[in-house]
Amino acid sequence: ATVLCTLGGATPEEVVYTGTKGTLRILRPAHAPSRLHLSVAAGRQASEDQTLEFPLPPKPAEALPFNYPGSEGFVYEARAVHAALRAGKTELDEWTHAESVTTQAI
Repeated sequence: ATVLCTLGGATPEEVVYTGTKGTLRILRPAHAPSRLHLSVAAGRQASEDQTLEFPLPPKPAEALPFNYPGSEGFVYEARAVHAALRAGKTELDEWTHAESVTTQAI
C-alpha cells in the first residue's frame, strides 16, 4: 500500500483503490466526496467505466457557517445520531459499536 497525506502540497485530493478486478477512484475532495469513478476490467485492454454521484445534502437553514468545504456531508450523520438518541438508542443500526472498533483496528 502507498499512502500520501500532506497539508503542505497541492495534491489531487483523490483516493484510488486498485484491485485484481479494477479500480475505484474517489474524486476530489476525498475528505468529503460526492462522486466516485469505478473502472472494472473487461479483458486486458478494456474496462467498463461508470461515475457515480452522491450529492451532498443542502445545508440546513438554521446551521451556523461550516469551517470546511463539504462539511454539509456530516448532516446525514448528525441527523442519524439525533434520531437514534431520540429513540433511546446508544448506537446506530447502520453502524454498531463493534463495527467502530473493527474500523479502528484496521
